[in-house]
Amino acid sequence: MTEEDFIELAKSTEGYSGSDITVVVKEAMMLPVRKCQSATKFRQTPDGFFVPTYPTDPMGIDMNLHTMPDPSKLKAPDLQTEDFFAALARIRPSVAQGDLDRQI
Repeated sequence: MTEEDFIELAKSTEGYSGSDITVVVKEAMMLPVRKCQSATKFRQTPDGFFVPTYPTDPMGIDMNLHTMPDPSKLKAPDLQTEDFFAALARIRPSVAQGDLDRQI
């Protein structure tokens, strides 16, 4: 992630408590796992691992986690900045402006 990504994420977390941010991070970390769970096509990497790919990928192999020849060769996609923004879209802040005003 770039410094600009961190700044944009920080701006997007106004009203989030520390606990809320923990939930956002855990949700973001689960998104690559969910991509593996829902994938119907996987691409084999040069080192023999399988990574999920788009259903329209012509290089993709039709399979899912249950039909994968060697599940130990599954590799989840790397965590991306977009995963954090997707998690922020799902997890809402719990701190109300009135609560913040009372702390001043």
